[in-house]
Amino acid sequence: MKKLVLEDLEKLVVVNCEKPKQKNDVIIKVSYCGVCGADMKSYRKGHRDLFYPRVLGHEITGEIEYVPAELKEDFKVGDRVQIFPGNYCNNCRYCDVGKENLCDSMEILGFHKDGGMQEFIEIKGASAKKVLNKIPDGLSPDIATFAEPVACAINIQEKVSIKGAENILILGAGRLGMINYFLAEKSSHGSVVIADVYSPRLSTAIYKKTLDLSQDDADSILNEITCGKGPDVVLICNSSPQSLVDAIRLCSKGGKIGYFSGLHKDEIDTKILNELHYKEIQLFGSYGCTFKGNSVALELLDSGMIPFEKLMAETYSLNDVEKAIFALEEKSVMSAIIKL
Repeated sequence: MKKLVLEDLEKLVVVNCEKPKQKNDVIIKVSYCGVCGADMKSYRKGHRDLFYPRVLGHEITGEIEYVPAELKEDFKVGDRVQIFPGNYCNNCRYCDVGKENLCDSMEILGFHKDGGMQEFIEIKGASAKKVLNKIPDGLSPDIATFAEPVACAINIQEKVSIKGAENILILGAGRLGMINYFLAEKSSHGSVVIADVYSPRLSTAIYKKTLDLSQDDADSILNEITCGKGPDVVLICNSSPQSLVDAIRLCSKGGKIGYFSGLHKDEIDTKILNELHYKEIQLFGSYGCTFKGNSVALELLDSGMIPFEKLMAETYSLNDVEKAIFALEEKSVMSAIIKL
């Protein structure tokens, strides 16, 4: 079988190796694997949870090729599955309350363990029932790769109580910003505005209300859109430290900020951070997603609530992952999926 190995920074190599043969594990023939911003970061800069060599990819779908005897009542050969990328203990205080994404024993595919950019992947038999989601019959496996990022959006929107928000501002119109926009538009009764400094991503009929942050009158335009109230929920969906500054500056008094994306290293003036205090803004962190969130996300994708065709995914081969990364960096594509 073939797998794509990140041997060092900016060094991806396709290698041939033996197919998994563990008789106690579920063996899955990988169909598709999405390319995430975290994969791009791992390629360019490394990642705190990644050690070389490593197979990247955690947005994975596939077809079961082998099932151990003890799991044949739950799965069968040929089942199409989406993989929740975390292996968790299922026994700690976080797992007990459905927050397995915070489990201290969490091991994530594509970081701690080899991920989906390989032709076959094995899932430990003891973990199978807590990581494998069956893909609904009407949902294609390429679209099902979006379940993990959609689940991440579900996680942050539940934390900030998006359904009760009157005015919502999403900072960043990339793939995760778009997913959060769709989800907020469908699940809340409020006004949703998506903002970016890169205007081409806003010039589409997809969005009802947009804000070009590169314009000098952006603040006054937002004030007009929200009828002078300002956003009471702001979701940061990009890695620019300036977005945290903008979120605090633009958020209404008593509002909420969803800290959804890790930020690049930079200095932030504590004067703006003090506004969290003066304006009584609540800051909500959100990391990854849960197994249940992935299952709910598959249902949403299957129902058409998330219009996946608007995510404009381009498909690449295993040999062209670097091309996919370059295209994402240059913003010539919105999202990229690797077809195995």
